[in-house]
Parts: sequence; structure tokens; C-alpha cells
Amino acid sequence: MSPELIDGDVFRIIVPLDDEYSYEVGNNTTPTNGVVNGVVNGAVKRLSDNEMKIIACMSAEPSISKKRISEKTGIAARTVDRSISDLRGKNVIDRQGSDKTGVWVILNECSS
Repeated sequence: MSPELIDGDVFRIIVPLDDEYSYEVGNNTTPTNGVVNGVVNGAVKRLSDNEMKIIACMSAEPSISKKRISEKTGIAARTVDRSISDLRGKNVIDRQGSDKTGVWVILNECSS
């Protein structure tokens, strides 16, 4: 069966899937769920070069400031700030303690 294009005010495309890629609604067994989750989680945990440099700085000097990370790596301060926010969102790093006297903690090691 080939894809079907339906015209109107808005268009939609219906792409039929074979049994390998589909499952019944309400059925708790989803054969492709593990594969899809693995691919999605792998993509989410993938780190950029900048993120790897930032983690390396934090690992070497846990009390390092964002400004100092920017100076050591040559990454713009705003990019460092955004990357740290992304790393926190991915649960790769966290900050323990105050902004002034706290330390960076690496929670999960990820691949680049």
C-alpha cells in the first residue's frame, strides 16, 4: 500500500505501516517501543564539543565559575550559560551549594 495524500483546506498524508512498526491501541506490548526509546534517548544524551569541554573544566575544577570556563575554553559566555542549562536539563550536571561557593557535580557520563 502506498502513501495517500488527502487535499482540502489542510492537507494530510496517511502512511500505512506494516506489523513490524505498528501495534494495537490498548495493547501493552509495543514491539518497537524499546528500539524507538533507545534511539531517542541516545540522541538526547549526545553531547556537543562545547558541552564536552565544559564538563572537562568542571571535572578538573569543580568550583570553577561560568566566566572562568568561558576564558579557559574560548567559548562565549552566553554559549557557556546556554550549554550549562542544556546539560542540567539532560541531567548530566548539577550545582551543589551557592553560586559563589558551590561546586559542579557530574551526574552522568555521556558520549559525544
